[in-house]
Parts: sequence; structure tokens; C-alpha cells
Amino acid sequence: PDLRRALDSLVRLRLLRREPTKQGNNRYAMHDLIRDHFRRTPAPALDPQAIHLRLYRLYAGVIQPVWRPDGLDGLRPLYEAVHHGARAGLHQEALVDVYRDRILRNDGFYSTRKLGAVSADLAAVKNFFTEPWTRPAPELKPADQAWLLNEAAFRLRALGRFDEALAPMRVSMDMDIEREEWNGAARSASNLSQLELTLGQVAAAVSDGARSVEYADQSEDDFLRMGFRTTHADALHQHGDRAEARRLFEAAEAIQQDRQPTYPRLYSLPGFRYADLLLGAAEQAAWARTLGDEALPVVGAPGTLGEWIAACDAVTERARQWFEWRLPADPILDIALDRLTLARAGLYRALLTAEGCHQASPHCTDRFPEKIRQTIAEHLAAAVDGLRKSGQMDILPSGLLTRSWFRALTGDQAGARADLDEAWDLARDAPLHQTDVLLTRARLFHHQDPTRARTALARARTLIHKHGYHRRDQELTDAEAVIGAAQTQRQGG
Repeated sequence: PDLRRALDSLVRLRLLRREPTKQGNNRYAMHDLIRDHFRRTPAPALDPQAIHLRLYRLYAGVIQPVWRPDGLDGLRPLYEAVHHGARAGLHQEALVDVYRDRILRNDGFYSTRKLGAVSADLAAVKNFFTEPWTRPAPELKPADQAWLLNEAAFRLRALGRFDEALAPMRVSMDMDIEREEWNGAARSASNLSQLELTLGQVAAAVSDGARSVEYADQSEDDFLRMGFRTTHADALHQHGDRAEARRLFEAAEAIQQDRQPTYPRLYSLPGFRYADLLLGAAEQAAWARTLGDEALPVVGAPGTLGEWIAACDAVTERARQWFEWRLPADPILDIALDRLTLARAGLYRALLTAEGCHQASPHCTDRFPEKIRQTIAEHLAAAVDGLRKSGQMDILPSGLLTRSWFRALTGDQAGARADLDEAWDLARDAPLHQTDVLLTRARLFHHQDPTRARTALARARTLIHKHGYHRRDQELTDAEAVIGAAQTQRQGG
């Protein structure tokens, strides 16, 4: 009661304000002008560090007394506590007790995985650096410095700040290798491989993916041994080495079966990557169908129609099992990737089994059974929405491109072009995504604008060879053959 009266008196003085919460209670927040005053112009007669210490205690223990509050509103006082704790010189305490334990909930990563608060997290992490993003505060323990560098890099990458993310990842990995901290080194090598893949450094991604497996094996952590085999496999897949990629995915799934017999299949991001590989030939064949019946004689997708359909069915069954395993606390990203997998498997299967369904035929999806068409649309809407909410801007283009394909087939040309434009904007520093946008645009709209389609294919060819994105080699060949043949036919006519 005494504390409440004291806080209410500060409200009357307009030094604090009461804000309603979703639970129907009130929480206290410092007035913005007061916060800016202490941040920017502390009174010279007072000790700024002492002021920050008092504010740290106020935010961490009074304004937010709940140890692990729910929702972004609940976390905001803790983000303020991190800011003031670091300026009070309590870097280690603020990092471990407030940021890692209360905001992230340790390895639950609540703020990012459940709330998608990547920007807010990065702002909090910045408080622990003397020079972003390469010099953590020296007050932190060496192990925490390496961990912090990796955390900063992950958030920079998620926000599309790819070039900035490279340095902290490399510094973190080098620090862990020097200390023979193989768990941390494996995580850094895996994150570095994924970032290099995004930046179009495919050969480097393959190399660092292999290093992540090596370090994970040295750590003897089965979770890392499983997960980082899929990192390496994904890099190999994008490089065009499907056989070796599949071998690694199968090895990862064998480890998963041993470590979690109740969940014997890869799931989450590893499961999404494996499904992407399993659907590869079906995707290529579905694009040939989209290009038109004239594409079927030149399509280079390996396998037969029956094998492609079987792959779609197998992946659909996998994704449905993921939903059976779903828990309320599961990350937004995982749910979005599950939805995207179901949408892709459903779309490819529908295209491969529908008669006369290609991009030149108006409202191609009218040939899909109504329930299937609605299901694909629902999965795509949920996937794109979930990817946005997750804050993973580096993955969002994948969802937008699949939805653009579906929208074009439904006759929604404006929606398809809008998705392509957004994906292109997000891919400004991501050559593999740029390649996919160019290929998708050319294949969807070559009838309306053949000149632009040929230009897009030429740019895609340059990017594929420059960056070693050989996964798309045959798709490019198919598109060039069909679009070139269509041009010849128009000229001859």
C-alpha cells in the first residue's frame, strides 16, 4: 500500500503515468520527457551512474514486479531496465538476470520466437556493446561476450541487415574456437553458413556448414549434431548437390529419432529445409506445368509424375504430423513454416494433377477442387502473416514468392505483382532471393511482357553462375527453352 501511494503521487506529479494492461490492471510507466531527460541530459550535480542504478531497480523490480511477464507490453519495462542497468555499470547482472532470464526466458527465446520482437531485442542487445557490433562491454565474462555477439548477429540478419551481421558472427566463432567452446563455435559456424547463403556466398556457406557439423560433433550435443547437419545440407542443396544434401538430412533425422523417439521426424526449421529438398523435383515439374503444356517435352525435373505426386503427399503427411505435435508456446516462425510447407505441397500436387492448368489459361485454379483451392489460400495467408509477425525478414520472400505464384494462377495479377515487388525490395542484399524473384516474374508474366521476361532470365542466369546457386540451373534452362520457343512462334506467326 505504501509503495502504491508513492507511485500514485508520482502519477499526480506527472512523473509517471498509469497504463492499462490486457489483464485489466494498471502498470506504471515513466513519462517520455523524464526518460529522455535522464538518457540525454543528466543533471551535472548528480551522479549519472547512481541515477541509472535507481531507474534500473525501479523498472526491474517495481514497475515490472512479475519475473517473466507476458506480451510485449509486459516486457517494455524490462527493456528499459536493461538500458539503465548497462549505464549503471551492471552489464553482467542486466544481461544475465534481466535480458537472458526474464526477457528471453533463457533458451526459450520468448521475445523473438513467440513475440517476434526482433527490433526491440536488438536495441536491448546494443546496450551491452562499447562498439556495435564487434566490441562487447569488457565487464561481461568472455563466454557471455561470445554469446552476445552471436545474438546480435542473429537479430541483424533477421532484420535484413546482412552485411552488419557478418563481423559479430566471425568474432564470436573465433572467440569460442580459441576457448575450445565447441557448442558456441558450432552455433556461430551454423549461423555464419546461413548468413553467407543469404548473401549469395554459397561456396562459403557450404564450407562453414561443414565446420558447424565438425564443431557440433566435438560438442557431443545431439541437438546441435542434428540441427547443424541440416544447415550444411541446406547449403549443399542450394549449391545443387541434392544427393549429398539428402544424405545429411537422413543422418540428421536418424539422430532426431534417437534423441526424441516421440518426435521421430525433423521439425521446425530443419524440417522445413528437408521438406524443401523433398519437394524440389515436384516444384520444378509444377513450374513446367505453369509455363504451359509445351514445357512438358523439355522439363528436366528428375523422376516421374507418380514420384512427384508421392513426394507431395509424403511432405503433406509430414507437415500434418508437425501440427499434431504443436504446443501453445511454439514459435511463430515454426507455425508459419509449417503452413508454407503445406501450401507448397498442395499447390504443386494440384498443378501436376489438374488438366490444362497453366499460367496462360485464365483462372487456372478453377480446375482445382474448391476445397483444395481454399486450403492452399488459407495456408498461404497464414504463412505470410506468420513470417511477418516472426520478424524474420530474411525468410519472408520465400512465402511471398509462393503466394505470388498462386495469386497469378487465380487471376489476381495485381496481387501477384505486389508480392513480387515486396519480395524484390526485401531481397536487395540477398542474391538468391533476387534470382528467385526474377525467375518467378519471367515465368508468370512472359505472355504479357516477353521482352521483360527475357531480360529477367538473363539477369537470373548471371546471378546463378556468379553465386553458385546451381539448384536453379535446370529451372532456368526449362524457362529459357519455353519462353524462347514462344517468342519464335510469335515471330513466325
